[in-house]
Amino acid sequence: MEIVSSNDLSRDLAKIKVPTLLLMGESGNLGYAASGNHALADEFLRRVPHAQLKLIPRASGTYCMLEAPEATTKAVIEFAATLR
Repeated sequence: MEIVSSNDLSRDLAKIKVPTLLLMGESGNLGYAASGNHALADEFLRRVPHAQLKLIPRASGTYCMLEAPEATTKAVIEFAATLR
């Protein structure tokens, strides 16, 4: 985490031009409810305004696809259905 936290890639976010889904678990150290993660997610959405955030219940961060595969699959299918 220390190595990753020292890299600022925020300038690269403007390069994202494709539809983007930000998946996050609701709880845990890397989840939306964890200290600072809410603000980071909001900053990502501000810098990538066409992105969508989907919080996955009963998941604790970035491994939501392993912790809650059904809910994650549903979120991805719903997102994909909005694409042209």
